[in-house]
Amino acid sequence: MADKKTEAQIVQENLDALKDHQDTAEEQALVHAVDETRITLVDDQDEEYEYMILDEFDWEGKTYLALASCDEKNEGSGSLDANEMDDITVVRKFGEGDNISFGAVTDEHELLAVSRIISDKYEHLMGGIPE
Repeated sequence: MADKKTEAQIVQENLDALKDHQDTAEEQALVHAVDETRITLVDDQDEEYEYMILDEFDWEGKTYLALASCDEKNEGSGSLDANEMDDITVVRKFGEGDNISFGAVTDEHELLAVSRIISDKYEHLMGGIPE
């Protein structure tokens, strides 16, 4: 009769193989590409939030980022920031080179305009902006 491995032995063999795994160049490049599209923003209370950059675009000479949160949602809060649209956050980019910062879009006209740009590009991910 053939020697059968227990489920625990199979799991242990798989874990041992994972420990010895060397990332291929393609895997390393993919990890690097994902890391480059992430950004960490810090609020006024020094809370850090990690986002994935979906898009960078210009409107009326100003640069904006469309971001998707990488953090788990706080289900209990029930509040949405004024610049969040169904999990897409829009921030304005200030500065150049090594001196870049990001800020909330607080002007209602500006927010509506950039929200429409995002809605047009990502309406398949969200309900769209009402007319």
